[in-house]
Amino acid sequence: MNVFLYLQNGVIVGAVSCYGNELDDLIVEKSFQGQGIGQKLLLWGMNHIKEQGYEEIVFMRRIQYGAI
Repeated sequence: MNVFLYLQNGVIVGAVSCYGNELDDLIVEKSFQGQGIGQKLLLWGMNHIKEQGYEEIVFMRRIQYGAI
């Protein structure tokens, strides 16, 4: 599994995990939500999986209430 971090001014504000063709654990720190960071992470993760040669992307879904 590879975890990719989204940094803003040197601070980790989000992350997404990719494992093969699975996109998992997309998170954005609560105070940074609503700024499009989650969308950027989702699109980046999808493109990363495609670049690895996978044609299908599997989205793992877990609902977690609260934020990091």
